[in-house]
Amino acid sequence: MEANLKKLELLYDYTKFHIGLYLILTSGYITLATSKIGRKDALPLLQPALVWIAVVLFMVAGI
Repeated sequence: MEANLKKLELLYDYTKFHIGLYLILTSGYITLATSKIGRKDALPLLQPALVWIAVVLFMVAGI
């Protein structure tokens, strides 16, 4: 029983870490993309197909 609780605690910590990581990366990118500081072309232009691939991979990583 105690081993199961430890596994559940580790899974919870793993989930919290990844949710935080994805939120930080997404927030950071949105901040950079909408920032007026510095050059206008600070970020490379995104290809729509690559954006959708990234979205799908984020969803798969969350499963």
